[in-house]
Amino acid sequence: MLHRVSGLHLRLHVRIAHLRLITSWAISLHLPLSSGLVRAPISTTSMQVASRLLLVWGVVNNFPDLAESVVYSSMLVAWSVTEVIRYSYFVLNLSGYQPAFVTWLRYNTFFVLYPVGISSECWMIYKAIEPARQAIREFAWALQLILLIYIPGQCSVLRVRICGMANGLQVLIFSSRI
Repeated sequence: MLHRVSGLHLRLHVRIAHLRLITSWAISLHLPLSSGLVRAPISTTSMQVASRLLLVWGVVNNFPDLAESVVYSSMLVAWSVTEVIRYSYFVLNLSGYQPAFVTWLRYNTFFVLYPVGISSECWMIYKAIEPARQAIREFAWALQLILLIYIPGQCSVLRVRICGMANGLQVLIFSSRI
């Protein structure tokens, strides 16, 4: 199949292959959670990993033309910036160093990046429904069902994350007073 596509599409397929590999590694996020190294709810992390795997393997892998949209780029930017900040915060925290700026980023960029990421993800799933219908009708039905579940599910995740962030901020505030 790759020998029939143009140079532009070949580069797109290679980029998607890299994204599939990186996103699949996200399954390993459960290791620090289960070991207690990182405090985060395993249910919300599982939902995040599952949604990213769905978008990368189920949507973009099957419909690579969707990867040429601005919405795809906004989704990747939201994911990437979130992860860079999250892991910078965790690494610095584990080393005993907590710069105020990184802490501020950890607890504030979420309020912008989460809605950008979720709305981009929903839009990508929505845009995949029609090409899925043309390929396999049942796959389009599955995407519609996922979209119907996705929005309330992500609102639940948002509530858990906001509560978790508020608790984290409270711990930071009270521990800095001592």
